[in-house]
Amino acid sequence: MQSADEGIRLAEQLRHVTSLGSSRLTKWASNSKEVLESIPESERHKGVKEIDIEGKPLPVEQALGVRWDLEKDQMAVLIKLFDQGGSVTRRDLQHVISSVYDPLGFLAPFLICAKVIFQEECRRKKGWDEAISDSNEVRW
Repeated sequence: MQSADEGIRLAEQLRHVTSLGSSRLTKWASNSKEVLESIPESERHKGVKEIDIEGKPLPVEQALGVRWDLEKDQMAVLIKLFDQGGSVTRRDLQHVISSVYDPLGFLAPFLICAKVIFQEECRRKKGWDEAISDSNEVRW
């Protein structure tokens, strides 16, 4: 979208087209305050319904496991790393890698690096709870 006017026009067209099929689009969110003001409050996402569009910054919303900072127009994915206080094991690597939900593929370049480290550790044929190599722990 190039401008707020274009966003408003597209939102109106989408709402019109879906109404032709006896449907209604709801849970709207936008990083443009002008576009949000053009959407009826009843059709906005709950996080942007009751905010003071003029005064406060826009909130962070979540969709499909991805966080969207509306004000900064930035996407983020929350990854919870843990510190067990000891060495990192192959089980730890697998736990973190498999816990990442990335439906849009934004993290693919980083996950590939993590999976390569995991694959190298699998080739070492040590147990799941044995410490990974020092060089891979530094890379991790």
